[in-house]
Formats: sequence, C-alpha cells, structure tokens
Amino acid sequence: MGKFGLVVLSSGAEEYTAIAFDQARRHMLLDRSKSGPPGLLGNNDVRAGPWLGSSVDVLLHAYVDNQIVSFIANNETSISAWVDPTMASSRKVGLFAELSGDDSVELVSLDVWQLERASIEV
Repeated sequence: MGKFGLVVLSSGAEEYTAIAFDQARRHMLLDRSKSGPPGLLGNNDVRAGPWLGSSVDVLLHAYVDNQIVSFIANNETSISAWVDPTMASSRKVGLFAELSGDDSVELVSLDVWQLERASIEV
C-alpha cells in the first residue's frame, strides 16, 4: 500500500505542496516540505489527519488561494496551511501515486475551477 494524491502550486519537482493519502497508515497529509525556500521556520512540515470511514474511496474538496492550501476529505477531515512558493512557475496542479506491487488507484472524476479575481470598488 502506498500514497496517492495531488500536488498544487507546483513548478514540477523543485517546488510543490502535496495533498496525499497514505493507505497503510490511513492518514491524510498536507506536505509542505517542498512548498517554499528551505529552512524557512515552520514552512517545511507535514500535517496529518485521520482518514475516517471504512471505504477506500475519497471525496476531496481542495481550495488553493495564492498562499493558502486547504482541503476537506470525505466531509470529515480538514487541513489548512499557509505556504510560500517562491518560483513564478509554481502555478501547476498534478496527480501522483507511489504504489507497490499490485496496488492501484483509480481517479473517478476531477473538476477544476479557476475563480475570477475579486474586484472591490471603494
């Protein structure tokens, strides 16, 4: 059993924030270890929460707003964190799976929306 999930605010392998699901430990993770400059105090941790329920299915709502990454999994576990991407190219979203043996993961559906900038008139 391995991990799977998505990466946000990604430049590729250099800089990204990962939302991951660890099947073996039944944890959900927000991995900021590659989210910004190395050594920035408090910006390189991995936050975890329980993967509740007996199903292996995951319903995920993820929100990315400039430097805030939040997700709600199975309408039960929520994790949010501030991140500090420094590369201008850190704007991509991707999927990943670290599996072994005969393990598999199936993406059933994916919807992505980009919101318009808010314009506030004073």
